[in-house]
Amino acid sequence: MPETRREILIDRPPKEVFAFATDLAGLPGWMPGVTAIQLHGDGPIQVGTVFTETRRMKGRELTADIRVTEHGGPEQGFDPPYVHAVTSKAAGVLLTYRTFFHKDKSGTRVDQRVVAEPVSLFGRLAASGLLRVANRVDGGTLERLKEAVEAS
Repeated sequence: MPETRREILIDRPPKEVFAFATDLAGLPGWMPGVTAIQLHGDGPIQVGTVFTETRRMKGRELTADIRVTEHGGPEQGFDPPYVHAVTSKAAGVLLTYRTFFHKDKSGTRVDQRVVAEPVSLFGRLAASGLLRVANRVDGGTLERLKEAVEAS
C-alpha cells in the first residue's frame, strides 16, 4: 500500500495541539483548501463520527465524507502519544490520515502517516496517483497547523 509520512515539532503541549487539531469547527481556518465542515450527528468527536468536508481545488468545490476511525486523547483518558485517524473513500481507495501527538522536550512532535489502501481493482491502479494528489493538496498541513497553534 502506498504510504507517506510527515513530521513536525510544535512549541505547545500535546493536549493543546491535539485539541486544536481535532476541533472540526476550526479546520477551515488552517487546513489547506477547506472551506466548510458539516458534522453528521451530535456530541463530541469520537470513533465513528462522520463529517463532510468541502474543499476548493483548482477552482472547483469538492466534498468528501470522512469518518473518524481512531480518537484517543486526554478526554478519553489517554496519555501521549495521542492518536487521531480519519478515513475517506475515493476512486476505489481508502485514504487514511493517522496522526500521532507525541510529547517532546520542546512541546509536541506530530507524526502523520497517510496510507492509500486499494479496495477494488480500479483502486489498485488509482492508489499511488490518489496519494500523490493528497500529498500535493495536504503537503503544507502540518506547517499550517504549527503556525495556527503557536499563534493562538
